[in-house]
Amino acid sequence: MTHDTEWPAAEPHCGQEQAATEAGWLAWCIRYLANEARRSGFEDTAAALDAAAPIADGDERPADRLRD
Repeated sequence: MTHDTEWPAAEPHCGQEQAATEAGWLAWCIRYLANEARRSGFEDTAAALDAAAPIADGDERPADRLRD
């Protein structure tokens, strides 16, 4: 892909490390939303969100981190 099709709004501003950090935060947010959906009784929504951001080995759900 060219720069124009990959980044139509702006030039890339950082390297691979920041992209990985942003991806990690996005996954954390999705898992947090899945946990909130689960707590509110929306099991189907929680399952769909869990599928979008699976938990890796050694990872934890946001609620697990908040309980400690």
